[in-house]
Amino acid sequence: MSSLLLPPTAVFLVMLLAAAFSIRRAPLPASVVAVGAALLLVASMPVVGARLLERLAGVHRQIPEATDLARTQAIVIISTGRRSDSPEYGGYTVDPITLERVRYGAHLHRRTGLPILVSGGGGWRDIVPPVSSQMAHTLQDDYRVAATWTEDQANTTAENAAFAAALLHPQDIRTIALVTHGWHMRRARYVFERAGFEVIPAPTGFGAVLPSARADAYIPSPLGLLSSYYAIHEWVGMRWYQLRY
Repeated sequence: MSSLLLPPTAVFLVMLLAAAFSIRRAPLPASVVAVGAALLLVASMPVVGARLLERLAGVHRQIPEATDLARTQAIVIISTGRRSDSPEYGGYTVDPITLERVRYGAHLHRRTGLPILVSGGGGWRDIVPPVSSQMAHTLQDDYRVAATWTEDQANTTAENAAFAAALLHPQDIRTIALVTHGWHMRRARYVFERAGFEVIPAPTGFGAVLPSARADAYIPSPLGLLSSYYAIHEWVGMRWYQLRY
């Protein structure tokens, strides 16, 4: 019941009711509102977001094989962003998605002993540090693992690949374990391979797989809408990268 009274479900219900009462006076605008509300309603269902992310991950739901890791030369962890209001960590720290990737990168390092490159920019003068510096601090402080390389200029996945290549190719490092989320791996792998790497996918954070029989899987929620947002962002991003690169 609480889910029906909270956003986003309550907002959608109000929009649909308003459209229903207005449709006689202004059929076209009311229909547009109704269709928009219905699309948002569907996109906010946890089962829809979960299925979209699951489909994006596809074959990248598998963890890397030991034989593949044996020929890997380095681990590359790419960022998403930071939290800037974190006084408990000195003002800045990695966001939850980046933290999941850093944690799995540390796990792979313990498993393989491979050196780590952390990649992420977004710094600004001497005021805002790049995300990669927070990734390196998190690796060291929380997991007692040192990053070998810190790439601090990239602001997109394509730049992650290009700047990682600039650091690693001169050292004859061509085969990497790429750490990102399963739903982001397709696009990330595409640009890293275009940058001259052999990519061993090392995905994490695949997203929840919800049984269709669960009633709450169809009740809209902010997390359901967020999952759909990530999925749609990836589909659009992948098409754009295929056109541009």
